[in-house]
Amino acid sequence: MAPWVKERETLLLDDKVEHVISPLLAFLALRLTLAPILPYCQHNAARMHYGTYRHQGYFIGSGAIESAGKPLAAGRLKGPGMRWTVAEVNALLKLRCMFLDQSWQTYWDTQGPLAA
Repeated sequence: MAPWVKERETLLLDDKVEHVISPLLAFLALRLTLAPILPYCQHNAARMHYGTYRHQGYFIGSGAIESAGKPLAAGRLKGPGMRWTVAEVNALLKLRCMFLDQSWQTYWDTQGPLAA
């Protein structure tokens, strides 16, 4: 990893996203590949407290969550004889999310009259 990139990583892990954004602005004219990074950092700066999150034991990358989700979804969707369309999977996932966040009753309160 390049020293400049390593320094930006250290700043992010120290919750200093503003110290990452300003150099990106300065180098943007020299490196157009930085262009997508800048709007992301500006839009998400308030949520980019990576050092704090790691200190609290949270994952800051998506890999662990994606790895955990794959066998859960695959086990339900790839059973013997099962055939699913994308629309059916999305509907199933929506229902599962409502069940898990305990908004199931609210959903049926609003959808029940539409079904009748």
